Amino acid sequence: MIVHSIDPAADWIEALPTAWRPEEWATLHATLADLSRAAGWSAPVLARALSGGKRLLVRRRPEADDHSALTRVVDGGRCCVELYDRCFDGSRGRYPDRSAYARGTIVHELAHVWDIESGLLLSDRMRRATGSEYVIEASGQAHYHPAGGGEYGGATKCGHLSHEEDFAEAVAAFVYGPGYDQGQGRYVDRQRLAYVARVMAQERDGSAARAT
Repeated sequence: MIVHSIDPAADWIEALPTAWRPEEWATLHATLADLSRAAGWSAPVLARALSGGKRLLVRRRPEADDHSALTRVVDGGRCCVELYDRCFDGSRGRYPDRSAYARGTIVHELAHVWDIESGLLLSDRMRRATGSEYVIEASGQAHYHPAGGGEYGGATKCGHLSHEEDFAEAVAAFVYGPGYDQGQGRYVDRQRLAYVARVMAQERDGSAARAT
């Protein structure tokens, strides 16, 4: 299978397969630039944060159930971000600003990659820093309870699913502000945004959490 690098300066990314629309490529480029700019990361820092010396895979695949995107760990411990049709079509029309929805979706997945490269320490430390916890319900299932300011516990609706999702949503809200995900970013509290700013600065300085 032919592998295309995103651009000559980003040879740490492999994009599969080749059937990307030009506007989808542009959105992926723009999202990487948005993350780099918001975090204050140079190209080498961005590569270190998101690849850890390995090659990050980005796959464009057809629709998959109700997902817009998914991040998983594949062969050799590499991360693979899969982007589905819903990522680029505004989740079948639910989001009128397709480009904004796609960028938010992609940066959310890139936050998962960053977290995985840290050994999931970034999300766990945010959980502890905010006092969020898992509560065992009567059914015996563990339910995540984010703690924080504001009307929704300091997290978005998606951020209530787990502390990993909480972290990814906080990163996306940091990058795109209150308008992230058609206004969901307004629910992310200052404590979470301050945490993201702090760990982004640590990554920039080379002192961020790293998987061992």
